[in-house]
Amino acid sequence: MPITHGSVSLREFLVEGEPETGWEREAAVMLGRYAFRPIAVEKGELRAAGWVNPRQVLDNDVSLDALRIGPWVLLALRQDRLTLNARLFRARRDIAMAEAAAKARKTRLTKNERQAVEEQIKLDMLKKQTPSTAIIEAAWHLERGVVYVAAASEAAAQTFAELFAVTFGLNLVPAVAAIRALRWAESAGCADRLAELSPTVFALKERKDRGGPRTPDAESLTRAQHR
Repeated sequence: MPITHGSVSLREFLVEGEPETGWEREAAVMLGRYAFRPIAVEKGELRAAGWVNPRQVLDNDVSLDALRIGPWVLLALRQDRLTLNARLFRARRDIAMAEAAAKARKTRLTKNERQAVEEQIKLDMLKKQTPSTAIIEAAWHLERGVVYVAAASEAAAQTFAELFAVTFGLNLVPAVAAIRALRWAESAGCADRLAELSPTVFALKERKDRGGPRTPDAESLTRAQHR
């Protein structure tokens, strides 16, 4: 579901640093440079990735003005991939090989001739295929320096973060508890005190009934809560 149309599962990232003065001009250039381009099958490509308009994923004219809503920048990374059905490829290759040999009045084609037939069959099949498409949407709040990425897998989130860094010159870091605590401590001027903290240890004991999984000891939990 599009990020602007309902509830979605998100990964939260914090932006390292802030955009420099006049960053919009550079961002406009880089968005155009890394906008989505269709797979160039003729060049041997099987994958393509780039920015699109999240409100119209077929639109790769990603001007910054079209992506901004108040303090938010809505982004969408489109990834296309073509795959070849190996069984159909072999079947069509065998027919094409036989036809080429008969036309050349040969019992067997040379290695170069076989390679040429295979490449042509592969090209013809890929041109007729519709690529599988994945869209990774995100919302970047410029004032808060946070990016919410609608990516279910770690690999997808990492791919988005890498293109974001190349496009905007800013790195994304996962908004885990430790990073959040560090950000807060720095803003409150007490980052040195953060280093003095130590983790709470919860004592565990084995269940005596049927040797099941260990559960937290009630006494240790109460003791930890009153530290």
